[in-house]
Amino acid sequence: MWGVVKSVTQYGHATKSKGFSVKQMDQAARQRAASNLDALRKERNKVAEWHGGLKHGSSQAWEEVKTGFSNSSQDLQEGLKKAYNEF
Repeated sequence: MWGVVKSVTQYGHATKSKGFSVKQMDQAARQRAASNLDALRKERNKVAEWHGGLKHGSSQAWEEVKTGFSNSSQDLQEGLKKAYNEF
């Protein structure tokens, strides 16, 4: 999906660097281009939101894993001490 976003960005830069002008397009072509660009912007925003959610969810999940591991380690240590004291 990032490849699509990168390609769209590169296409936009390429058209500007080659002197492409909206003035050179006929009305129908301008409407199609505007519609396509609008759709691409919407998709880019969806990808950005998805990526942000993934980053946030991943960090939250990692924190839960670390907390769970720490709690398990403490429980194991207490269990071993208890077992040692009983024998």
